[in-house]
Amino acid sequence: MLKQRIITGVLVAASFLVALMILPASYLSAISSTVLVFAAWEWSALAGEKRSRYRFGFTALVGLLMFGVWWALVRQGSSVPMGLMQPILAVAVLVWLMLLGVVLQYPSGWQWLRTARAQLVLGLVILLFGAMGFTVLSVNPLAKFWIVYVVAIVVIADVGAYFSGKAFGRRKLAPQVSPGKTWEGFWGGFIAAQLLAVVFHVWILDLVKNYAPSLGSSELQSMTATPASYGVESASLLIFVLIAGLLSAASVLGDLFESVLKRNIGVKDSGSLLPGHGGVLDRIDGMLPSVPLLAFFVMIFNW
Repeated sequence: MLKQRIITGVLVAASFLVALMILPASYLSAISSTVLVFAAWEWSALAGEKRSRYRFGFTALVGLLMFGVWWALVRQGSSVPMGLMQPILAVAVLVWLMLLGVVLQYPSGWQWLRTARAQLVLGLVILLFGAMGFTVLSVNPLAKFWIVYVVAIVVIADVGAYFSGKAFGRRKLAPQVSPGKTWEGFWGGFIAAQLLAVVFHVWILDLVKNYAPSLGSSELQSMTATPASYGVESASLLIFVLIAGLLSAASVLGDLFESVLKRNIGVKDSGSLLPGHGGVLDRIDGMLPSVPLLAFFVMIFNW
């Protein structure tokens, strides 16, 4: 199992890095939407829907709506839908705060979401918010920087939580939802994410600023514009670190809420597409709240 997990993880990481290097950020957004379509199929199963035609219908609807978002923001480049993104992303943040209440009160706070229909509607909303967040980041002049940043923060928070939980874990974080998670693990991931944010702010922003002009492709240059050209250079280190902490906490919330879905239906994994890791949803659950949250801050601070 561990060998399978490592092999799958290496292959996924390598594929991500290759795509990041050779594809424009707009196409990375399309790839992310495709991944979310696979997640939609798994979500329909976690919602308790057993009829294949309804699962296909739900997945197709999610895919069509995601394609619409991508087409409007990336291919059309219209300022009207982009102008709507900030309030929509604010709603996404509020929805996840509401789901935090569900996690904290589980199982009593779960009553209004017990039906398959309610869970499918919620899944549609959450997956679309994720697609919108990723698409907003992909049309930002610093698109690839932000994409790498949010993935790195979520991954390092997960790794930090795992090792600190193993070493120091005593107090349960959410025993009714995920008995293996501890407060010590949470704070370990939280601190790891903030330390990584310092690295990104102090060193990687300078690398982007110094090396972007020498990149060969004009399209790639436009996707990695210098920080000075878009205001992120003026971001204080304190704000950067605080946001990294929030992204880390959001990733834990995404993980815990997926655990609620799995516990409700009595399964360990959302699927079996990724050997050793489970399903697609198991790998991106932390990204679902973190990506819209980062996109919201990027828009708010005009980074």
